[in-house]
Amino acid sequence: MPVQYIIGEWDFRDLTLKLEPPIFIPRPETEFFIDFILKRLCEERKDYSRILEIGTGSGAIALALAHASPK
Repeated sequence: MPVQYIIGEWDFRDLTLKLEPPIFIPRPETEFFIDFILKRLCEERKDYSRILEIGTGSGAIALALAHASPK
């Protein structure tokens, strides 16, 4: 059993996510993906309120983007 399930939570960016099976455990690669999205939004001056994540799994991506939003 993964340590994240044993502990029951996992730090992801600036968030502490509660985890239990079968919730998908966010991976470090996902943090790079979040950084890429935030960089692109900044470069293109896109509005954070128009982001849609479909099939969210644990919701880590949507939560991280919402947490990083200036609004």
